[in-house]
Amino acid sequence: MVSALIRATAVTLLLVLNLLFWGTPVILLALVKLLTLSRWRGVVTLTLFLATRWVGINNRIFDALLPTRWNVEGTEGLRRDGRYLIISNHVSWVDVFALLRAFHGRTTFLRFFIKHGLIWFPIVGQAGYALDFPFMRRYSAEYVERHPEKRGADLETTRRACERYRGGPVAI
Repeated sequence: MVSALIRATAVTLLLVLNLLFWGTPVILLALVKLLTLSRWRGVVTLTLFLATRWVGINNRIFDALLPTRWNVEGTEGLRRDGRYLIISNHVSWVDVFALLRAFHGRTTFLRFFIKHGLIWFPIVGQAGYALDFPFMRRYSAEYVERHPEKRGADLETTRRACERYRGGPVAI
């Protein structure tokens, strides 16, 4: 029990330090993107590079300190310059790490449709913005009934994201 607690503490600490190390320059790039109000591809490209390194170090932390052994099948033939729509039944926060693990190095950096409220979550929200993640606003049926102009907003966000990703490699 004590060794499991020590291991959990070590993994958490290392993940936080890794996030801070790679996330700090990502926040700065997000700020550049926001202040220039541009779609300068260099910001996204550099941010993708940093995010890919972050995932790689996370994977090393997991491999070194956790007993989990991964058996990923069905990724043969995937290419980093390909275009992929990945569908997952999102159950918990671990899903994100599992998907990043499964597709790391096999496709371009995996992006996610994420809740708009997460844009305020430190580092993660700013990284999502810098990486051009589509932020989805979810409305209740009651809200849409009172504001019918919001009907289909998620679909429009999806269309805009697909337009942004057109012509380049993407895994979302």
